[in-house]
Amino acid sequence: MRTATLIRWHRRLAWVAAITLTLWAGSGALHPLMSWVSPRPAAFAPPKAEMIEAGDWVRPEAVLQSAGIEEVRTLRYLAHKGEAVLQVTQPDVPERLYFNAETGTPLPDVDRERAILLARHYSGETAPVLSAEMQTQFERAYPSVNRYLPVWKLRFDTPDALTVYVDTGSGRLAAMHNRARLAMLYAFQIVHTLDFLESAEALRLTAIAFAVASLLGASGLGMAMLYALKRPKTPKGTRGWHRRLAWVMWLPLACFGMSGLLHLFAHSPVNAPVMATPSRVAAKTLVAMPALEGGMMEAQLVQDTYGIAWRVVTAPDSEAMILRAAALPQAEKEALKLRFPRAKEEISLLTHFGPEYGFAYKRLPVWRVATETGDLIFFDPVDQVIAHRATTFKRAETWSFSTLHKWQFLEAFGIRKKDGFLLAAACLMLAFAAVGIKLLLRKT
Repeated sequence: MRTATLIRWHRRLAWVAAITLTLWAGSGALHPLMSWVSPRPAAFAPPKAEMIEAGDWVRPEAVLQSAGIEEVRTLRYLAHKGEAVLQVTQPDVPERLYFNAETGTPLPDVDRERAILLARHYSGETAPVLSAEMQTQFERAYPSVNRYLPVWKLRFDTPDALTVYVDTGSGRLAAMHNRARLAMLYAFQIVHTLDFLESAEALRLTAIAFAVASLLGASGLGMAMLYALKRPKTPKGTRGWHRRLAWVMWLPLACFGMSGLLHLFAHSPVNAPVMATPSRVAAKTLVAMPALEGGMMEAQLVQDTYGIAWRVVTAPDSEAMILRAAALPQAEKEALKLRFPRAKEEISLLTHFGPEYGFAYKRLPVWRVATETGDLIFFDPVDQVIAHRATTFKRAETWSFSTLHKWQFLEAFGIRKKDGFLLAAACLMLAFAAVGIKLLLRKT
């Protein structure tokens, strides 16, 4: 291609590329800044569970029948304020119900009380609670990357409007934000992901793809033009700075653009995989919770191809046991081998995020199952759902986004320093865009 043709097409794409770079570098800089202004959790693990004795408890089906409940999603026995309680999650009912395990007496407002206790545990906040309400759908303040629904949304009476989202079923923290982080999150979603177009997903994908393609095209043509010119000396002034920055920024631009575009299409609702949800269980089919010597910390109803059982945790950091009617207790790992019979490797428990299963997937602990097809399944035993299914393509996309877009390999130097590198790169890109726009204005 002749140099004149390269210059002509580079200039044709330049305005779209410069505006795209300005908007996305500027909004991208908000991401590391958000981590700096975000409230820090006082704790990352759920509160330590109290020991409870499984004694002469009312059978769960009798409790549900008295309450007029015909179907449940989950049942849990746990301790609340020193008492063993039965927690009931109904299909399509956000707030959970609680009953005294020994008497079957309903316990009103316990779900709200438990939500407040969890929010104070994770935030360390002692200020009064201004509001506590159920969050039943994702929205701009609580986007789908947070994974959990329904959750309790609790706002504290603090100068920065601290807000905490907690899941009372698993006892996990879903999200935390303050006024500063929320403002940055809104700006990031509006500019960086064009979330205001989510109701017209095809238009959103097309607009972003066109903008990124223009940016990559202008960058590629610009580099080809520099090679074609073969001028040993860099010109002075604005044009000289444009060329110097071009040599520095073309590779990061290519990495950010291509990895972002791949991430966009991989995570679009159009291509999002449908994850399993807990099964509905008829109340009349339930079995009683067997008594255990030495007590337990928590027990929950589970259902698989082998029927209904109880998943029991007897000690901190110990593997759960699966208890079935008229059967010996079974280690959870062995039970999962029956649930995933085509696992080609040893099933293993993950308690930390890593390259295969990153922080974006939220849930821990999870069981890692490698299938014969090459897929990886990460199963959340607490909520009994598949937290993430990683195909070969998905694993490649995860590596691309974490390495080329988020620069997670720099976390070896510390997260703050990694964020500093990203912020510096964003500032250089903004400078590159400003220099390019100045050159374009000269030509008009």
